Amino acid sequence: MFKELKLNYNIPQLNEVSKYLDGVKDWAKLGSSHYCLSLRGYSNDIFDYNSMEPNTWSYDPILKQDVFDAKNKRLEENLQWTELYYSEIMKPIKEMLDQFSCKFERVRIAKLVPEGVVRKHTDKIDPNLGVDIGNNLRIHLPIRTNNLCKFILWDKNDVKHTFIPEINKFYFTDCRYAHGVENLSEENRYHLLIDCYINEDIKNAISD
Repeated sequence: MFKELKLNYNIPQLNEVSKYLDGVKDWAKLGSSHYCLSLRGYSNDIFDYNSMEPNTWSYDPILKQDVFDAKNKRLEENLQWTELYYSEIMKPIKEMLDQFSCKFERVRIAKLVPEGVVRKHTDKIDPNLGVDIGNNLRIHLPIRTNNLCKFILWDKNDVKHTFIPEINKFYFTDCRYAHGVENLSEENRYHLLIDCYINEDIKNAISD
């Protein structure tokens, strides 16, 4: 599921943020062509993008509850906004996020370089992912994109669907389904990734 999220929030122009990001040399590396910077995470380190301690990661369904418990413990103790979030260049993003009524988990800026690909994968490691109240939902806000930047999702029948996100729009995705990303353009693609806990407002927007 990848769908536009109808939220009545003001979305700022983020051209200056894009220009700033073009000049940032150090990023946390997620893959061969995929990088991120943390605005909110489990430490003040802008390169700490993990959702839990690395030694608690598991794809074994039997261990999912242990993983979730470890994540919740880390959430209570360490979840915080980073210094980058409070910087002047990120002020438009901060003011936009202040409009949300829900609670946030992680908030990151993701970068996909020209000709970059994020291969098919799922994020089922987190048992709290879902589309019900209290679940963790990922919202995308494209900061810079174009019609050569594609979000690809495979449904429960493994049928492939391709989407082309637009700037100045929110989207949500159910990360339990397999998905991937392609940037076939000649410029960096930037998305703001907002992991939040679904409340009534978000649930109503999903249902529209």
